[in-house]
Amino acid sequence: MNFIFIKRKGALMKTKMKCICYLVLGLLFTVPHALAGNGSCDCKRFNLPESGDVNFTWTVKIKADDVPLFETSTDTNPKEKLKFNQNFNIVKADGVRLQVQRHEDMTPYGWVERKNLLCALKPIKSKSGLDKKFYIKTATRVRSDKPATVKAYARPDSDICGSGGCRELARFDGYFIFDESDGRYLLADAYKLRPENRLVGWVDADDGFIWDTAYGLRPKENLVFPKDNPKAGQERVVYAYLSEEEAIKRHNGRPILGGERWYKYALRIPILSRQKNLFKVVMPLAGVGVSQSDKFGRIVISDQRRKSTEKAIQNILNIKNVDVFFLIDGTRSIEPYLKSIKSVVTQLKTRISENPELGVITSRLGFGVYRDKYAEETELGYWHSFPEKCGMDKASIEENHKRFMDEMDMIIQAMLNYRIKGDRNFEENTFGGIQKFVENELSNCPDRLKILFVIGDHGYSAKNQKKLYDRKPVSESSLVNGLRGDQANGVMPVITYFIQTPYSQEQTAHLSKAAYKKAYKLFSKQAKSILTQLKKQTPKMELDRYLLQSDDKKIAQKVINGLSAFINPKAVSAVNEVILDLRGGASLAETIERWQGYNDFNNLPGLFWDLIANAGCKYLGDQCSSRIMDTILEGYIPISNDVVVDIWCTAEDLKKYRNIIEGILDSSEYQHGKFIRTELVYGLISTLQRLVPSPPPPETGETLIEYVRRISYLPIRQDSPLFRYSIQELEDRTKVPDCEIERLFSWIGNVNNFLYYIADNKRPVYDVRKQPGSCASGNEIPYIVPGSILGKHFSDSNMSYSHPLGGTTIYWIPKKYLP
Repeated sequence: MNFIFIKRKGALMKTKMKCICYLVLGLLFTVPHALAGNGSCDCKRFNLPESGDVNFTWTVKIKADDVPLFETSTDTNPKEKLKFNQNFNIVKADGVRLQVQRHEDMTPYGWVERKNLLCALKPIKSKSGLDKKFYIKTATRVRSDKPATVKAYARPDSDICGSGGCRELARFDGYFIFDESDGRYLLADAYKLRPENRLVGWVDADDGFIWDTAYGLRPKENLVFPKDNPKAGQERVVYAYLSEEEAIKRHNGRPILGGERWYKYALRIPILSRQKNLFKVVMPLAGVGVSQSDKFGRIVISDQRRKSTEKAIQNILNIKNVDVFFLIDGTRSIEPYLKSIKSVVTQLKTRISENPELGVITSRLGFGVYRDKYAEETELGYWHSFPEKCGMDKASIEENHKRFMDEMDMIIQAMLNYRIKGDRNFEENTFGGIQKFVENELSNCPDRLKILFVIGDHGYSAKNQKKLYDRKPVSESSLVNGLRGDQANGVMPVITYFIQTPYSQEQTAHLSKAAYKKAYKLFSKQAKSILTQLKKQTPKMELDRYLLQSDDKKIAQKVINGLSAFINPKAVSAVNEVILDLRGGASLAETIERWQGYNDFNNLPGLFWDLIANAGCKYLGDQCSSRIMDTILEGYIPISNDVVVDIWCTAEDLKKYRNIIEGILDSSEYQHGKFIRTELVYGLISTLQRLVPSPPPPETGETLIEYVRRISYLPIRQDSPLFRYSIQELEDRTKVPDCEIERLFSWIGNVNNFLYYIADNKRPVYDVRKQPGSCASGNEIPYIVPGSILGKHFSDSNMSYSHPLGGTTIYWIPKKYLP
């Protein structure tokens, strides 16, 4: 297997490109340096036509800052400069340029050169056929003993950071490579790019390590001292060394803890290569996820701080899960507003469906109607709570929205059918409605973002509520405390809007106009007081945004504007930029300050940034205000039985493996006797050809390892018991006798069981012994006692072979379980 270690800047420029790109001839308006690469839209593998309409189904991204946009396919002067990470759809092609269109537009936006657009949906492939992955490399500054950061730029050919600044990376994290140009790699933390995903930036090749193998290392689970040792039963460690010489002499080692803890994380120590009896690896030495183990300051790698960062990131991501509640005054005059609110649902659904970047947002709707006095059996104190289900799929969202609309219709009809008697005062039970929202709705999926619209005309009088209806007074302070949420218990602050309906005295004949005016003014006075107190927790909050006045014709638009402040593509992009910075080691305070000043995010409300701060700081600890850094270098770990090699697979890879194994078994009617060889070879060839139509292995002259890796891009273990043969060897009894074929077939059945349990997130346990019988070959094929394989649950529910990573699911599968 080929391993690549980048040692010098510019190495990329000397590597042979797999992609044949369009030549740009005679163009006076090109960007100073070529941006063409394996992931760019001028790569032939994307099959874009030379000219005419383009049927390209996924979103493309602008690869760099200051990319020229032209009015026509032949203009020499750009009409605009595009920004790094902008999303477009491709409409037409004309030579070296592509016509693009924004998601929100009905007409094309302009023309961009192919080389400036990223068409790659997944990482580019290495020579081995595996996805290219990149680990940053940092050095320690001598004076401060502080790790340096690695900068990710917005262009491959410039060190200018631009208005958004340069992202700085200092964490032991792997990134996916989507393009390469001018000695730099274009990185993303997502495995499959979607419109809402953000590219990390362009990083110098010599600022990291290429990991294009699938091998990762960890100390084994039961790593303890033996019974005859004075420390019997205590946990041992595996040592890593900074140089090959230290590793050979076993001098100055850095201990690494083993155990089952590794199953909790989507992290292994990447193996770069094998040198004699040593693994060459990428390893962090200090900073995140480590603690000093003894008085000599030796380092133990752990993952506690990384776990805290991921918890904070998940909490921030919950801002994309939005609950919207309408609290409505139930007087007869409010009926036209209910119809307007109904239209909000339709507009909200349209807004989300028309923009792919908003596809990550899930919304739940609820409403409550409050009154001083219920109107007989119509009970205009009706309450429609949020659904109990927190993780909303498309069907659940549709069901919730439909029920919302149906019950809103029911309330409107009730208002039309029944006469509502006038109250003996103008003040309404506004505080009672807010109190019920706090008590009923905040505990319903507390980590989801909640937006409350209080719609009414008159304020609240505790005195009248007690005197006329014998209700216990509701204090303003209790409402404020509830709306602030509970950060310690994961309850987000409530985004609260007050919308006051127009001043009207049409129904005031039996009461004084002065009393009406007083009650009307009380609504805005109390709203301002509540919002002012909420601002103490979220200081960036602008009060004018959250106290509005409207008539029934404008209320829907006011509500949509309020929602749009938080449910819009810029907000989604901002959240994703913050998360990328946190994973790179930036403090939350630092990244909020950086992106709040970015031109594209200027219109996001201050409260939005306060919500991110509150959501993240609960878990981040020091990283809330201080940058976290790793020192990341190459190291060496001795090969021994104390370490386990796991293989990195995507969920798609695991499915391919299972299809191959099941296909061989399904194609083989006989598993013993003279026909087993023929059945095995037939099943292997036919299954591989169903996987990817191509010439069969006998015709290519490749080994099965080479063949399977080439046609499937699967990570294949080099010592594979199954794929180490060639088809010719399997067909030849003099090279592979019948008894070895039977052993091999038994192994295929065992692998089928292993992969079944791994897909079910259970650990295969079994009895392995020496191969029985007198067969002279095939002794390296593991012998599993028939019927002994069982699936065992992990000891901790947080442990798993699979982990979410970059928008996909990855598996770390112990090498011994693969065919």
